[in-house]
Amino acid sequence: GVDPSRVAVVGDIAADMGAARSAGARGVLVPTAVTREEEVAEAELVAPTILDAVHLLIHDPEPRRVLVVRLDSVGDVLISGPAVRAVAADPRVEVHLLCGPRGAPAGRLLPGVH
Repeated sequence: GVDPSRVAVVGDIAADMGAARSAGARGVLVPTAVTREEEVAEAELVAPTILDAVHLLIHDPEPRRVLVVRLDSVGDVLISGPAVRAVAADPRVEVHLLCGPRGAPAGRLLPGVH
């Protein structure tokens, strides 16, 4: 198993942050058009973009194994690609991608991602 304190959840609504807390994981809120102001105020960690959230999480002295999950389509993989590549660029991090069959071909194009 994985120690929940070594897991991070990046999301855009309070429910995502609640899921992180319930699991004992770190949560980073990346506000979008659906994020309410009170959700931003209540979040422990806030980053303006997914890439900034990644930088917040990987600038930690301990090596990490990262699982990128819930990329259901080619578009999801392409949109999140820059953030996934930024994580994979850190030599201390091992990145694994879990996605649906529609996103798998695009996922195989991401350098440094298993």
